[in-house]
Amino acid sequence: NLPEVDESEREFLRVTEISKMKGQGLVCARNAKLIAVNLRYIAYAMKEGTIRIINQNGKELFKLNNGTKAIITDLVINGSGATNMRDQASIIIALDEAGQ
Repeated sequence: NLPEVDESEREFLRVTEISKMKGQGLVCARNAKLIAVNLRYIAYAMKEGTIRIINQNGKELFKLNNGTKAIITDLVINGSGATNMRDQASIIIALDEAGQ
């Protein structure tokens, strides 16, 4: 279910379904995130230690797996994804339950 949204904010809200979790629930620690976004990529945790990365141009899709299949507990993208050369790099950093 979507959270309550004030009517005055509704014009600024756009909801796009990017994954069908089929009843799965992902839980993260307080102040942790299971989705990360920058100007170029959307990354989110999936089950069994998999991270899906979608290029915001909609043409490229990647999946990363960790070797332990431990659940991802925190996820971040370091770098803006900007198109200029200095700020271009995007590094995905993830922590799983195995501490890796």
